[in-house]
Amino acid sequence: MNSKSRAVVFDIERLRDYSRDCPLIDLFLPDGLDRDSVESLAAICKGRASLETGAHLFLQEDHFNSLYTVRQGALKSYFLDKDGRERVTGFSLPGDLLGLDAVYSGVHRCSAQALAASSLCQVPFTKLEKVADQVPELHRQLVRLMSREIADQQIRAADHTALERVAGFLLDLTRRSQQRGFPVEALKLDMSRSDIANYLRLATETVSRSLSDLQRAGLIKIHLRDIKIVDPERLRISAGSMTTAPEWSADHARYRD
Repeated sequence: MNSKSRAVVFDIERLRDYSRDCPLIDLFLPDGLDRDSVESLAAICKGRASLETGAHLFLQEDHFNSLYTVRQGALKSYFLDKDGRERVTGFSLPGDLLGLDAVYSGVHRCSAQALAASSLCQVPFTKLEKVADQVPELHRQLVRLMSREIADQQIRAADHTALERVAGFLLDLTRRSQQRGFPVEALKLDMSRSDIANYLRLATETVSRSLSDLQRAGLIKIHLRDIKIVDPERLRISAGSMTTAPEWSADHARYRD
């Protein structure tokens, strides 16, 4: 094996170690960061945060100083409106990034609360900016992540039936699981039906009824908070334009080396 081949093998093994240590690095690997760039990014991904169920990572109007990626567990993001009502804005699962909403204003516009015992990787944003100044690929990927959030918000804001919203929500979870290399045949919903309804701007009873309709149609199977995707193609049809999820199947549920 020549020196170039050994370097490639070494890099792949190091990348896997870095990715396991902090999911943030995995978000940028598809852009082909070189070894020095990945090591620069890994050097600032040393912070850790652990949360028990119900604990908050940050609160609405807290000063912004870091981005976070979920290593284990699940969190919900929400804000309180002028009447003190909770408005759920999203759910963060392993591999997801939190805190982008605060980059512009310097304060968090929502709170982030653990739905289950969770651990996160913490990256000081000032340090990330310095690395991004030296690594254009990192800067471009940050812009893409922000753009994806905006696109998802636009999709949810459009007119959709209740069934389309629920089906699209399930497909979005499968897409995110697939992208992180997790099995997508079955989903564990750490969030409550009422939180899902709040997020989709539906009544809790409507969400429960839509899930039951999807199960009766043979598209999913429900057991408590576990949902098995039985027929992803028909589920995608039911979602209509509510999802931008890429094609997937149980045979291709994981990335291949």
